[in-house]
Amino acid sequence: MTLAAFFDKEELAPLRALSTKETEPALLAQQVTVLAMFGDDKPARAALPKLTAAAEQNPALATPVRVTRAYVLAGDKKFDESLTDIRTAIGLNPR
Repeated sequence: MTLAAFFDKEELAPLRALSTKETEPALLAQQVTVLAMFGDDKPARAALPKLTAAAEQNPALATPVRVTRAYVLAGDKKFDESLTDIRTAIGLNPR
């Protein structure tokens, strides 16, 4: 994920492939969120139902899933809803 942030498109393909195999919801949320940050929100859209269900079972996942959903909403030009999710995530983790 860090390499993708530094090297942009060069490292996105391996990250995209990794996200298709990831079974740990917290890691999956991070991976698809990084991809969405770089303009590829398809993996985030695909993973969102699975991540949402996982967050219902494990409240610790609420913040990463909100951030993922915020990027999907922003991609849909639903900026107010996206900002609401980001603000809620910040409120849940005020550090």
